[in-house]
Amino acid sequence: MYANGYLPCDGQQHVTVVKITGKLLGQEMTNVISKFNLMRKARNKFLYESIGTNNPTEVDLALKNAKKILIRINDEILKLNPQTNIDLK
Repeated sequence: MYANGYLPCDGQQHVTVVKITGKLLGQEMTNVISKFNLMRKARNKFLYESIGTNNPTEVDLALKNAKKILIRINDEILKLNPQTNIDLK
């Protein structure tokens, strides 16, 4: 997001980051971004409303999806600046 000149400053940074990430990473990441957004919503309920808990299966899936997103973001950043390589694989 920052590499593309965007800055979340509207008071809803988490949802803004999810939305812009989906736009910047393209259609093939829609499913993964949607899953990530569901986990963001679950996190909000857990932290702010104390509703429900995450089970180990949900946590494992969330970590796998987060890794997919991070790998794709790293690939996009490398296109903009090859010197910024971060080994996420």
